[in-house]
Amino acid sequence: MKAVQVYYQCKGTPAIVHADVEEIPCNEKSIFTSREFRCRHCGERWVEAINSPIILDQGVEDHLDDYFSNIMYCQQKK
Repeated sequence: MKAVQVYYQCKGTPAIVHADVEEIPCNEKSIFTSREFRCRHCGERWVEAINSPIILDQGVEDHLDDYFSNIMYCQQKK
C-alpha cells in the first residue's frame, strides 16, 4: 500500500510518496487505539493521526499525478 505526506503550510514543497507501506500489528498491551505504519523503503514509522502520512485508496494510487502536481518518492535508507 502507498501513503502520501503533504506539507500544506510549505507551498511548493513536493508531496512525499511512501510506496511500500505496511501496517504494524499492535500488541494486546498497547494503549494506542490508532493504527501504526512503517515504510519498508525508507524506514519511517508513524501513528495514524491528522498530520501523519495518509494511506491512499487504490483509485488514488493509480492516478497520483491527477491528485498531486508535485510529487517525489521517499529515499531508501542506506
